[in-house]
Amino acid sequence: MPVAAAAPGRREPEFPEERVKQLYTQYLDAKRRQNEPTAAITYDAVAKSLRESSEKLRTRHGKSVDFEVAIKDGRAILRPVLK
Repeated sequence: MPVAAAAPGRREPEFPEERVKQLYTQYLDAKRRQNEPTAAITYDAVAKSLRESSEKLRTRHGKSVDFEVAIKDGRAILRPVLK
């Protein structure tokens, strides 16, 4: 029998670890292509930011959220995409 909702305090993360790793790699590659510094960008910081942003957007819009790497004004960014 499928479970409709996760137990309180124990939810599945919006972003599986594999997706976070994929976005992190794409983000660093895009930053390097734009000649932006990457030394201060850590995996943990990007993962935390993605998860916090997706939670806020999901709460605000009621839709699931993904991200894509984009170039805006010559800089690499992680842009949210509502599904």
